[in-house]
Amino acid sequence: MEKKRRIIKKIMVDGPPEEVYRIARDPKMWSFWDVGLEGPKNLRGKGEKGTTGDFTSLFAGQRFPLSVEVTEDHISPKKCRMALKLDGQVKGEQIYEYNPKGSKTEIMVQFEITSPKSSLEDTVSSTVIDRMHENRISNSLENLKVLAEEKLAGRKKEKMT
Repeated sequence: MEKKRRIIKKIMVDGPPEEVYRIARDPKMWSFWDVGLEGPKNLRGKGEKGTTGDFTSLFAGQRFPLSVEVTEDHISPKKCRMALKLDGQVKGEQIYEYNPKGSKTEIMVQFEITSPKSSLEDTVSSTVIDRMHENRISNSLENLKVLAEEKLAGRKKEKMT
């Protein structure tokens, strides 16, 4: 039996949306900040619409092959947005929006997946698995925040010297 999950998380990052987005959209860096993501292999593209790649998703000690395709890529000072189609044992979509909030950026991720019942659900409840997905997304956003703020702070220092 398949289970649908929908999770929305937000975080604030110091810096303008288009600069934060340029750091986040690089598929070679996704596994650096996205908890449990390994790869990419067979990468075609640099994050623009049509970019595809093969990854491995590690969740609760289990590895799942995951193909990713960028289906939307929009950059502007008012709003940046990326949509990813996920295909494999887990199917779905991830949407990232980068919205200006003063001198900061609010990143909102919407994670919608359909996954088959796993052997994990024989051990723990579906509620525990849902909370683990929520924690994974929150931790990934925290990693992205640290990465983006560090890179943007480094750029500011370079401009000052």
